[in-house]
Amino acid sequence: MDHVQLTITIFCKMRVEGGDGSLMEVDIKQEASNRIVAGSDTTAVTLICLVWSMLKFPELQKQVQEQLKGIPDRFSDSVLEKLPFLNAVIEETLRLYGAAPGSLPRTVPQGGRTLCAFFIPADTTVSTQVYSIHRDRKIFPNPETFNPKRWLKGVSSEGKAAFSPFVAGSRTCTAAYLARIESTHCQRAILLALLQCSTYSWTDRELLFDCAG
Repeated sequence: MDHVQLTITIFCKMRVEGGDGSLMEVDIKQEASNRIVAGSDTTAVTLICLVWSMLKFPELQKQVQEQLKGIPDRFSDSVLEKLPFLNAVIEETLRLYGAAPGSLPRTVPQGGRTLCAFFIPADTTVSTQVYSIHRDRKIFPNPETFNPKRWLKGVSSEGKAAFSPFVAGSRTCTAAYLARIESTHCQRAILLALLQCSTYSWTDRELLFDCAG
């Protein structure tokens, strides 16, 4: 890859902190690889859990399918965004089976920080993870229950603040909106395909798969 080719990629605009602003070819390949994996595997995992939830709860599947029946073959993203139950199912899937449930380490900046009356020195590695936060019964009643209707009734302001399947703050996922659009389109295609088949209703043992791990 020569210099001319490098100048036409978005990765050439990235800056190395404390450097001259240039990136080596190996760095560009690594950054590109990271973004491809982050943008595809996460959506795929979420869709697997979403379909699993629909098959486990056929009554929910029917409700979503009823909403999808009236959508024409040619439609825009905004049409899917206005389907409340479809989006509620996606939100609940992200709450329970988010693709990044583990801790995401961060380093405390210089000067340290005080959090809930506790002082954390600079350069300390801290982290949190959404798996436990999304299962806090004080925020989400009956947290282990897959219940999309909780989003239709309106989640509390505390719940909205705690809901962070794409992380939060300055390091939030830059492709969160794209991931949601992908999820709605794929869910529509899958559920309409299932609508053409016999009704599915499998037990956990028959599915041999549990997204909760």
